[in-house]
Amino acid sequence: MVSVIQFGVWLPYARDIALALAALVTAFAAVAGLKTWRDQLSGTDERTTARALLRAVRWFAKEIEQTRARPAYPDILLMRKRSYLASFDVSVMRQDDYHERLDQLRAAKKALSDAEEDAAVLWGAGVTEDLRPLFHMSDILFETQKQLIQIEGRNKDAKSVSDAELQELERCHSVLYSSKTGSDHFGDALEKVLRALEPIYRRYL
Repeated sequence: MVSVIQFGVWLPYARDIALALAALVTAFAAVAGLKTWRDQLSGTDERTTARALLRAVRWFAKEIEQTRARPAYPDILLMRKRSYLASFDVSVMRQDDYHERLDQLRAAKKALSDAEEDAAVLWGAGVTEDLRPLFHMSDILFETQKQLIQIEGRNKDAKSVSDAELQELERCHSVLYSSKTGSDHFGDALEKVLRALEPIYRRYL
């Protein structure tokens, strides 16, 4: 009789208790579902951002390689005889061509900078540190091109080129142009940078 009375006392609350339990279960399921959705969204964002970053990296690296492709016309600057004095326009032509290549490289650099900003939103300032060596490779090209123009300017009207200037010209050309036969230290350095960089973000794909 006591148990029946006790049951009768709690009976009016049974529906409320059941509803409360159902609400708790629903809330727990919603939280779990939200966490899963957030994880999926985060994973999608990481894949999309990593893919965009790697695409920009490859475009940038390709433009560096295209910039350094050797020209089809003769490389007269490295001739020890100053026979090109009468046709200095060939040197100007090469400079104009290289400036066009550098413009393409600047466009790729801008795209990589934009991808870097998007990636930094997800992964922080470490992205900038990861990309710094690659950006430095292009900085070397821009700076070396300026140095080459200065050397050409100093020797434009000279009757002969000193051995020191020739060595400096050769150094500039070894940076600005790739080598198919001899050693290519700049090209090797670029390849090393890419090998270190790409795996960092490929893991998000």
